[in-house]
Formats: sequence, structure tokens, C-alpha cells
Amino acid sequence: MALSSSFPQAVIWGPDLITIHNDAFLPILGEKPLAIGRSFADIWSEAWDQIGPIATQAYQGRPTFIEDFPLVINRHGYDEQAYFTFCYSPLRDDKGNIAGMIDTVVETTDTVLGAERLRQSEVRFRAFTTATSDVIYQMSADSKEM
Repeated sequence: MALSSSFPQAVIWGPDLITIHNDAFLPILGEKPLAIGRSFADIWSEAWDQIGPIATQAYQGRPTFIEDFPLVINRHGYDEQAYFTFCYSPLRDDKGNIAGMIDTVVETTDTVLGAERLRQSEVRFRAFTTATSDVIYQMSADSKEM
């Protein structure tokens, strides 16, 4: 199921968190070394303090859905701030025991940064229009304040 999805997904399996991912997951990884067959904790070691507890919840049977989660990751040879919307869902073995999780994820960095740029632009615009109205208010035809 995950391997044939066009949505970025990874299956994390067993107590060693062995990772299997689809091709759509590759941009999430960037230039990280080959992830298939490696521990999810090892792949994301730089962010494990943040995502490890969330993965633990999935392994305890509690699915999660988190929007625009900020992470500092290293996937292109340098640390970068990135944002992700993701869901960790428990996966059960043939006996019904939780044996892994599925990570369904989309990067939202461009959306989050775009929204922040828009917010900053609106703040600057409000400051400009406030300053402009103050100047106009003080500049009457007879040079008197209104």
C-alpha cells in the first residue's frame, strides 16, 4: 500500500524501527544516505528528540496528526528549518499486536514561510498606511493641524 502511494509514506517496522519508504518520500529525505533498511531513529537523528516521542505514541497505539511541525533537519549537508504536516499511525501484525507505524508526510515549508512573509508584509503595510495618515493629518492646506 505505502510503496504504491503517490503520497510520501514510510513504513517503520519492529523494535529497531526499520524503515521502508516509497519514491514519493525521497524529497523528504533529500541527500540523506540510503534510508531503506535503516532505523528511523538513525535516519532522523538530528530531530529524534522531537519526533521520537511522537513515534513512541504510535507504537503505543495512539495515532497522531500534526500540522506544520517545525524541525531543524540536515538533508542537504547543512541544518535547515523545515515544516511538515504528518500522521504517524500504528501498524499491527497478524496477531493484532502493534509492530510498527506508517508515516504519511508532506513538507509544508514553502506554505509556512509564505504565510510568514505575507504576515510581515501586512505589518509593514499597516505601518506605512498609519505613518502616511499621520503625515497627511499634519499637512493641511493652511499648514495648521486639523
